[in-house]
Amino acid sequence: MDAITKPAIREIIEDFAEEISKRKTLGPKPSTEVIFFRREHIDGIERDVYQIPIEILRFRKDNGRIRSDIESYEKLNESFF
Repeated sequence: MDAITKPAIREIIEDFAEEISKRKTLGPKPSTEVIFFRREHIDGIERDVYQIPIEILRFRKDNGRIRSDIESYEKLNESFF
């Protein structure tokens, strides 16, 4: 049997969070959405939808949702990051 582990705590980068808070605007309808994060999609927890300027977004190369695209790109080209 696998060991029980605690979910990792996500560290918030304060100046980055501040910049997002200052520059976010309410998004188009629907104004709320259930997202696939932990159990929120199972529990039906809705979150507000915002628009964020693309130039302040950051992407983690090891994020499972984009990892395969990055690996494919890097096989064909030089390192992306």
